[in-house]
Amino acid sequence: MDNDKKNRWYDKYPDLAELFNKIKIKKESERNVIILDIKKIIMTHDPEIINRNVMNFPLPLKRRWYDKDPYSWTVINVLKYVEEKIINEIINFLKEKL
Repeated sequence: MDNDKKNRWYDKYPDLAELFNKIKIKKESERNVIILDIKKIIMTHDPEIINRNVMNFPLPLKRRWYDKDPYSWTVINVLKYVEEKIINEIINFLKEKL
């Protein structure tokens, strides 16, 4: 378990936090597909959300699994800025996928 568990923005969504832990243990190739699918869901709702918010993303300290991959880092961090309905859609998607 991560030492910094309660310092993550998504800890207020326990299901999402648990699903991210499941993604963490997947093979890299499987993780990449899941992250791409999450990005597609986000972009369907708001194609400019990354461009609007990228400067607000925290600089990675490489503490978490997604901090080591720029693509995963971007997708996970942009979720902080999406509407609640998109978070719920992603949680439902991940529950089915994982």
